[in-house]
Amino acid sequence: MLKFKKLLNLGQAARARNARVAVTAAVAVAALSLTGCGGSGQPSSTGGGGQKYTIGVSNATLSQAVRVQLMDSIQKTAQEYIDKGTLNPLVIENADTDSQGQVRQVQNLINRGVNAIIIDPSSDTALKPILAQAEQRGIKVVAVDNSVDDPQAAQVSVDFPGNFRADADWVMKQMGGKGSLLRVDGIAGVPANQMGIDAVTAALKENPNVKLAATLNGNWDTATAVQVTSSWLASGNKPDGVWSTGGGVAYGVLQSFVSAGTNPLPPINGEATAGWLRLAAKVKTEHPDFKFFVGNLIQPAAQGQAGVHVAMGLLQGKNLKDNKITLPRGEITAENFDKYVDLVKDVPDANNVDVNNITQDQALSLWFR
Repeated sequence: MLKFKKLLNLGQAARARNARVAVTAAVAVAALSLTGCGGSGQPSSTGGGGQKYTIGVSNATLSQAVRVQLMDSIQKTAQEYIDKGTLNPLVIENADTDSQGQVRQVQNLINRGVNAIIIDPSSDTALKPILAQAEQRGIKVVAVDNSVDDPQAAQVSVDFPGNFRADADWVMKQMGGKGSLLRVDGIAGVPANQMGIDAVTAALKENPNVKLAATLNGNWDTATAVQVTSSWLASGNKPDGVWSTGGGVAYGVLQSFVSAGTNPLPPINGEATAGWLRLAAKVKTEHPDFKFFVGNLIQPAAQGQAGVHVAMGLLQGKNLKDNKITLPRGEITAENFDKYVDLVKDVPDANNVDVNNITQDQALSLWFR
């Protein structure tokens, strides 16, 4: 049996990880005091004629496995530059907070005199003034995962609109263009969540005979998704198709339908987490007609890699071809499903599968002039 409790305890695991991140942040602060980095955003000297930069990181959500994996990737990629002597230890602001709390995070990073800020924005508009303030001081801004309303910032992400739309189109096609659809969302107000809602809304307009039966808030949390979906099913609801946002939600949704004894299962989109892939493999053996599709590969590790490489490229005086950087898409279908299941054989349930591994050379070749 799949160790489902691993994902239900995700919040605790993320907070434990945050304790380690806090230690990293403390070390970074101490290192900054030794390197003499002030509030001007100017790089320090490596002592060999080169320049040594300081990057700050702002993240406002600890409870999502995607964010934990993203932060891990940022720190591992940064270590490559630290080992080369071109980067100081990261200055990390990492806590569960709202958009105003993230504004304070960015202000703290500005005050620390960082040269660049990598941020996973909690709002596409609320952060605009503080990021503009950072840019006025010469600090490079790189948004990852979620977008921000800032034309000067580099923005690294997957094709969320295209991914979500691919999922929605597939589900409605499997429904034969008619019937009732259950939509299970992430966190209200977060840009990526709204992209999903917009994608489903657009697909519904092209499929007028598909009716939205209900929208549930899964909060990008598996336990929440299980709770709201199980409660909805317990009321006797039986949708003809299911669209969910991913990020731990799709796992909870599928688990809820299986636990409720739904047979046959409706067509349902999934997510590229190791846990979901293992659960889907088990479900396939019990429900041979189970139809699934994963179009939204979030690729948190690749986004973290790209964010650091882009920030360092900008700090080293290179120019981007385009400020908006979209990672190549990937899909998980019945045809390539077994390959992805093999890839996650020894991977924790909450981790996302990545179809890309972004190196410094690749970043420079793909995105810089």
